[in-house]
Amino acid sequence: MSNGYGDAEQLEVLHQWWTDNWKALVAGLVLGVGGIFGWQSWNAHRAEHRAAAANMFVDFQQALIGDKDSDVRAIVEKLTKDYADTPYAADAQLKLAQADVSHARFEDAASRLQWVADHGNDSGTRNVAQLRRAAVLWQLGKTDEALKQLAHPVPEFAGLFAALRGDIELSAGNRDAARKAYTEALAALPADSAGRPTIQQKRDDLAVAVAEHK
Repeated sequence: MSNGYGDAEQLEVLHQWWTDNWKALVAGLVLGVGGIFGWQSWNAHRAEHRAAAANMFVDFQQALIGDKDSDVRAIVEKLTKDYADTPYAADAQLKLAQADVSHARFEDAASRLQWVADHGNDSGTRNVAQLRRAAVLWQLGKTDEALKQLAHPVPEFAGLFAALRGDIELSAGNRDAARKAYTEALAALPADSAGRPTIQQKRDDLAVAVAEHK
């Protein structure tokens, strides 16, 4: 079926359409190809970035094992400054905080754990840091501040937070608060949790002590 145009007219229409639209077509093609290569380049950059952080973390672990304190701290500072978006920065801070605690450098440990609680790459890491920081603050005698750290746990950590809260309350002589916290811990922890028997014993001992006191 004829469309009303001769061959010459069809060519002229096609030529005119190309004249009007070639810039948009070329731009779209360039942007499309550029997007593909840009995405690939970004992924390659991210992979190199993570690999560099991973290698640095290996160096950190070796320095930590070798008790090379200045190297350890220099590497952690570098990871924290340039690779905070990778999990290796938070992992290094957690390990160094643990080393600080073993050497009674509690203030340093508390500071590092606060960094992880603020900048950790996932909720689990951040909550581990928060839990450990509460324990360090307790060690420093900052009972109220430690309890504040434990006030609003996520469900996955509710049992552990409550158990530590019970220990802190008990150490402060707050038996009712401690017993309540232990009860919350037992309700939140899995039945096969390794810590349940100890928490149960603490709660039972408190119940006996309260009964005898009455």
